[in-house]
Amino acid sequence: MSGKRKFIEGLWRYALFAGGSTGSTTLSITDRYHYVNDAVTAGYGLPLTLALHAGTGNSSVGVFAGGAANGANYSTQTTIYNYAANTAASGSQTLTSGRHEHIAFGNETHGIFALGYYSAASLTNAQKYTYANFTYGPNTSLSGAASGAGAASNLELGIVAGGSTNGNFTGTYNTSSTKKYTHATGVWAAGIALSASRSMLAGAGNATMACFAGGGSTASIRNTVEILDYASLSFYGGNSLGLARLNLAGAGNNEVGIFAGGRITVTLVIANVEKYTYATHAITSGTSLKSIRRHFAAASSSPGWVVP
Repeated sequence: MSGKRKFIEGLWRYALFAGGSTGSTTLSITDRYHYVNDAVTAGYGLPLTLALHAGTGNSSVGVFAGGAANGANYSTQTTIYNYAANTAASGSQTLTSGRHEHIAFGNETHGIFALGYYSAASLTNAQKYTYANFTYGPNTSLSGAASGAGAASNLELGIVAGGSTNGNFTGTYNTSSTKKYTHATGVWAAGIALSASRSMLAGAGNATMACFAGGGSTASIRNTVEILDYASLSFYGGNSLGLARLNLAGAGNNEVGIFAGGRITVTLVIANVEKYTYATHAITSGTSLKSIRRHFAAASSSPGWVVP
């Protein structure tokens, strides 16, 4: 393949950041972060304003569900982003139960939307979304409620880390616990804990590692990065982000994780991007998103388990 053709094809491999809030305005915009040249281009707009939602997908579609949609909390709405057509449209099915501050992860065949917050409580249920027929399975339960957690996945395992046990993000109710989901069996199990309790963090990863970055509490914002090795199912410390932030979003390919946006003080929302290179654990500044945002979600047209 010629260098030019490889570059052009590379432009279709990107992290997609969707919706979110500036702190005063809920957004319907999407940004595409192109791995090949670190360019940020505008994607197709969502069919509704959306924040506090969750996103996942495979190499064909990004799927975003739940959150605060068009100003209504605890939405059940689903939006499908088609990478090849560069379009976004409402899905034909919705979540069984509305939620926000939940997590999503998946592999090439399905995505899992789980946990989150509804009314006055953090949730303990999950739903499986099958990409081939765009349908949800029934609610299933898991042990331990959480909202504002981080998530990452490879083809075999999904990992959910941290969060708040009752939707209160002051730190008192933050947890360091993790949950492990086996894609082949649909079984949840407890995982090894993070080194410290935190919520409002983000996850990304590839076939061998999951990377959890940022988060904290309303009183203590962190730049911490912890790496889970899928082979040993153990955590070790990664290099810290340049900016401590929470309410950020993460996505990546097999080489880098892209951590974007979030909040660095009680009121200051940012568009800054940091790139985490998995092979070397180096962190470098990326190209900023086109708008400041927090409480948004991400997916990738070249997920971490895909080797181009």
